[in-house]
Amino acid sequence: MCMVWCVFVLCICASVRLCTCFFCAFQDEMSFSQNEYDEGRIFPAIGLNSPGRTVEVNFGQNAFKFNIKNYKNELAASMMEEIGKVEISKQYPQFVQELVLEYLIYCGYVESATLFAKQLHLPLGEEERSIRSRYDIIHSIENGHIDAAISLINEYRVDFLLKTPDVLFKLKCRAFVERILHSMHDGSSSNSTTTATTT
Repeated sequence: MCMVWCVFVLCICASVRLCTCFFCAFQDEMSFSQNEYDEGRIFPAIGLNSPGRTVEVNFGQNAFKFNIKNYKNELAASMMEEIGKVEISKQYPQFVQELVLEYLIYCGYVESATLFAKQLHLPLGEEERSIRSRYDIIHSIENGHIDAAISLINEYRVDFLLKTPDVLFKLKCRAFVERILHSMHDGSSSNSTTTATTT
């Protein structure tokens, strides 16, 4: 009796900022393919065409075969290069001040934004409650508390998720990933991958 095992590793990476998706297939060698996609119209799916096949999914609990750190560093370097090309005239210092204030407001730094605006006699342009809610939402998402983030969005931004189903879908996908990571963290180290088997 002869047993034949076929191991095929596929890396899928989607860049939300660039709206691109590429695939790296690891077998004898790495192949690379990249395509553009419409924002909000990409859906993860796995298809198996015969009984007994298994799929192991790695959401980051194990080391990736694809060097994701180098890819992220390349994207960051490219972004910094684009920023460096922007010329800001010294004749418009208020533009820079307003840009810094906008950044503080966007990131939800209420105290810093309020103090900065007061010192420069600039209008805050947004209520403190609204700025603080943004920080709470970002903080919840960054810490993996997606359900809490969704509740905060529904509380502070009523009907926002109803009007943007693509955002809600991405949040629910992330919540699914967080649940898997959480269950793997609580489980035994030997059971560190999620396995789906066809019947």
